[in-house]
Amino acid sequence: MDLFESDDVAADLVLVLSNAAGAPVIDKAAARRHPTAVVPHTGLSRAEHEALVLREVEERRAGHILLAGYMRILSPAFLAAFGGRILNIHPALLPEFRGLDAPRRQWEAGVSEAGATVHFVDDGVDTGPTLLQGRIAVRGDEGPDELAHRILTEVEHRIYPEAVRRFVASLEEEP
Repeated sequence: MDLFESDDVAADLVLVLSNAAGAPVIDKAAARRHPTAVVPHTGLSRAEHEALVLREVEERRAGHILLAGYMRILSPAFLAAFGGRILNIHPALLPEFRGLDAPRRQWEAGVSEAGATVHFVDDGVDTGPTLLQGRIAVRGDEGPDELAHRILTEVEHRIYPEAVRRFVASLEEEP
């Protein structure tokens, strides 16, 4: 949100959407006067849920989608609607530790470095092309929860805005 409120990117934040009612990001966005929507998935098929999400996104004429903490796999049909214009941030140095609980799995594996990856979304789980990565040293005096917090605050909050800047700039260069 800070990036879109600055003059550092030639794009507008047109919607903050969550599938979880009560998600803190919705309250934060609303307090900052950004448009918000909640589209719960409970009781809906994947196709039904994605149709509702797509309607929200299309109504706001979104040119791209930035995922953060959206823990659902998007279908090929949804991805086709935004071909190559969906980014995700994952709390690991891909291609290692794809999927859920990546910070905990990094901690348990005893890696010396951890980090996060911004990547384009494809029909696999955390398999799309990498746009940007950031790293931190694993200190060894922390547990998996503290490592997850450090990845979020020291890496993700730093590299996602930079990746979005690069992504938006690349869109401006397209013919």
